[in-house]
Amino acid sequence: MKALFLIISFLFTVSIGYAVNPNGTWKSTEKSAITLVLQTNGENLSGTIEDSHGKQTIPETKISNNEFSFSLEVPEFDVMVKYDCTVNEEGTILVKVTEPGKKTNIVLQKQ
Repeated sequence: MKALFLIISFLFTVSIGYAVNPNGTWKSTEKSAITLVLQTNGENLSGTIEDSHGKQTIPETKISNNEFSFSLEVPEFDVMVKYDCTVNEEGTILVKVTEPGKKTNIVLQKQ
C-alpha cells in the first residue's frame, strides 16, 4: 500500500511539474503594479508582462523547479530589466526585479 502511494505521488508530481500551475493572470497588490499573463507548454513558458514600462511580450523561457527568469529592454531609458520569478506553493509568484541601481521584490497573486 505504501509503495502504491509513493508511485501515485511520484506520477502526480511528474505530471503537474509545478507547485502551483503558473498558467493564467497574476497581479500584484503593491505599489509597484505588475501583471503577468502566463502560458506553459511543457517546460516552455511564454506570456506578457504589464508594468510601469508598459506591456511587453515575455521572451519564451524555460520553467524549472518552479522558477523562471527573463530580461526585457526598456527602450525609453535604454536599460535592461531582469525578472527572476519563483512560483510558490502558497499560490503566489515572487518576482525579483533588477534594474540599474534598484532591486525590488514583488508578490503576485493569481486572479
